[in-house]
Amino acid sequence: MLPKAQRLRARKDFDALWKRGRSVYGHALGIRFTETRRRTARFGVVAGLKVSKRSVERNRIRRRIREALRREFAPRIKGYDVAVLARPGSARRSYDEVVSELAELFRRARLL
Repeated sequence: MLPKAQRLRARKDFDALWKRGRSVYGHALGIRFTETRRRTARFGVVAGLKVSKRSVERNRIRRRIREALRREFAPRIKGYDVAVLARPGSARRSYDEVVSELAELFRRARLL
């Protein structure tokens, strides 16, 4: 689990991110991000009903994304608020596929 300081939870933070953030999308995932003055990055994960009608599958993809962020990306990204958006089809992705797609999205967004 990400440390509390690295979690994006408040509605006002998500609203600000949707209002002035930039987006990059892949096949199964997307990211929305904006630069902040913080020394660390904050991450949020969004997986709605379009991903899967089954809550078990939505929660599984959320856990995979959060773990990938914690292990691979949180230590390397500084000064951004980032929301990772699960898209339809993402529930069938393995952990390795999630990591590789996130890496590609972060590279395209020039966050890495």
